[in-house]
Amino acid sequence: MPYAPSEYVAEFLKRHPPREVLRVFRSAVHPDDLDEVVRLFEEEVRPSFETMDGCKSIELSMDTGVSATGLIEGSVLTRWESLAQMEAGVSSEVASQSQTNIRRLLRTQPVVTVHLVIA
Repeated sequence: MPYAPSEYVAEFLKRHPPREVLRVFRSAVHPDDLDEVVRLFEEEVRPSFETMDGCKSIELSMDTGVSATGLIEGSVLTRWESLAQMEAGVSSEVASQSQTNIRRLLRTQPVVTVHLVIA
């Protein structure tokens, strides 16, 4: 899925090129699955993303409380050198395969946002 900036943002970025790209993937899991999510992230997801061109880092975080639904909400933050490298990385077969097992544990539809570091 292309992450094309709006016309205004594209013009701004010509004057102020982004330093890096942040991609935030948010979802939630059942509390009983949290240990398994961490294990799968460490064993399958992180190693795959660390080999991708332009991926500077990947981190798994969790909210400090339990949501109203009783689920634990969390995020995966990836840092990329460029938007093109992020698009290529997250749409790759390597990314897809590395997330197969962990996606089975997600209890909410993921929400993905992309941010450009400009200062």
